Amino acid sequence: MKKILYVANITQHIIRFHLPYLKWFKENGYEVHVAANGTDTIENCDVLHAISVQRTPFSTKNYDAYLKLKSIIDTNNYDFVIGNTSIAAGLMRLAARSARRRGTKVVFFCHGLNIYKGAPLKNWITFYPLERFFSFLTDISVTINTEDYNRLVSWKAGKVFKINGVGVDPLRFNPVSADTKRELRKQYGYGENDFILVYMAEFIHRKNHRFLIESAAGLSERIPGLKFLFLGRGVLLEEMKLLAQQLGVGELIEFTGFRTDVPELVGISDIGISASKVEGLGLNIVENMFMGLPVVATVDKGHKELIRHGENGFLFAQNNREQFIDYICKIATDSDLRKEMGQKSIELAQKFSIQNSLQQFSSILKPYF
Repeated sequence: MKKILYVANITQHIIRFHLPYLKWFKENGYEVHVAANGTDTIENCDVLHAISVQRTPFSTKNYDAYLKLKSIIDTNNYDFVIGNTSIAAGLMRLAARSARRRGTKVVFFCHGLNIYKGAPLKNWITFYPLERFFSFLTDISVTINTEDYNRLVSWKAGKVFKINGVGVDPLRFNPVSADTKRELRKQYGYGENDFILVYMAEFIHRKNHRFLIESAAGLSERIPGLKFLFLGRGVLLEEMKLLAQQLGVGELIEFTGFRTDVPELVGISDIGISASKVEGLGLNIVENMFMGLPVVATVDKGHKELIRHGENGFLFAQNNREQFIDYICKIATDSDLRKEMGQKSIELAQKFSIQNSLQQFSSILKPYF
């Protein structure tokens, strides 16, 4: 039987981004394996291999993960091995060298390189030599933004392709009517006159919640009824809660933690936001767009793929509080602009549907079946 191995640092990455892809492989006659850290039940996964990949590239635990991956790959005779997330994908490519010589196709699904225009020097020192080396061990690279695509093409990292992200299910994320929005707000304890900004992101340094919390007081002075919805969990969650209290903006921010009702919470919101320092694309922004929200986000390689400045939202310079506040206020105080931008978001979001992304991905791999 044909076999496929998906590799990531944690099982939640597979669950968040790749379930439709696993289903597609199953429907095409593959036995599906996943190697990641975690014990979550994964739909359409036949075998889950536990490995412990660390975010820090030089952790000694990554050597153990490499040895485990090499054993898994050498034993199972996979047709494809597909690596996701930087360190996990690198370890997979290193571990698959022997299998590759035997015909296994090695695929790097690049969600976003750690080196990019404007990246800190330490990123370039750490990740540039690693990614260049791993590029020589790759048959197919799949990217989701133009900057990464051009870089991997220049490195000759196998055959390089660009697709429209991992995809969003338009049946799950779709606009709500004004009446539904009012009803949902009542259910969640918000008023009609509240103005809600939603940010779906893990609480890690890269997502830069600190910037938003430090901007909250100045923004609330200009927008009556301002509320922030922070959806997600992570290592910095408690620190950010404490910061909000210390700055006296705790009542403006709801830290929801992990939620299964994300579409409903986006549905009660007015603007989708992101202060992220870098994104491969920005799935949270795509989901906001599918639901008809204008979006305001940092200038980075991923957000530039999604936001047409002045059409479906605004891009503000990294850590530029004045720009961020001005753009939010511009949308908040002009209901016609908000509606026009929301409609443009819906229009631009369509190419990022899961159907389109999966079709692009499958067309890349089909010739190797």
